Amino acid sequence: MKHLSRILAAVLFAGSLSAQAAVVITIDQVGDDVVLKGSGSIDTRNGLRRSHSTNPPAGSAGVYRMRPLTAYIAAHSNELAVYQGMEGPETIGPGYIGPGRYTVANQYSGGNLVLDRTLIAFDGSAALPIPIDFSMTFENQTLETIGIDVGRYKWTWGTPEDGDSLTVCAGLPAPCVEEEPTAPTRATPVPTLGAFGLMGLAGVIGAAGAAMTRRRKQ
Repeated sequence: MKHLSRILAAVLFAGSLSAQAAVVITIDQVGDDVVLKGSGSIDTRNGLRRSHSTNPPAGSAGVYRMRPLTAYIAAHSNELAVYQGMEGPETIGPGYIGPGRYTVANQYSGGNLVLDRTLIAFDGSAALPIPIDFSMTFENQTLETIGIDVGRYKWTWGTPEDGDSLTVCAGLPAPCVEEEPTAPTRATPVPTLGAFGLMGLAGVIGAAGAAMTRRRKQ
């Protein structure tokens, strides 16, 4: 019985190790303002390729703004490394029409991320996975006036097994991020235990224990 219990515990622990890092950006209407928050972590070891670097304008306190038309969200005050290799949408709404037009945040904190269509920038010198934590407030604005379409927008890189993702949740109730099934592969299948398999294993352990108890009484 003790050996079987240890096996079950090991199976449960191994399942917990399959979680991947990910970044979630929420954009919500809070009173008269639009509040944007980013959190999570990024792993660059699979699927992303470093391209170049980006810096805030000289003498500025940083870049905290967005442009939905090109899925552009910037929150940073230091040099960031730009990576390419993501797949995902190129817009999150009509936003401003015309080049060089952005909605600038009135209040902000943190900041170590830039999203620009299928490019992403962050602190390339940080240890992996890279933590992401920032917020921006756009005062006296609505999702409509900024030009953001309500919805869930997801960018991915790497393979389903070892890749990563960034999700923008605009105007949706929390949590808007749902677990998605892993795409099947043609590799040699490795037996795994889902919820029903674990229930069955627990049943086998219980039956074995009951049988051993009856034998002892006999």
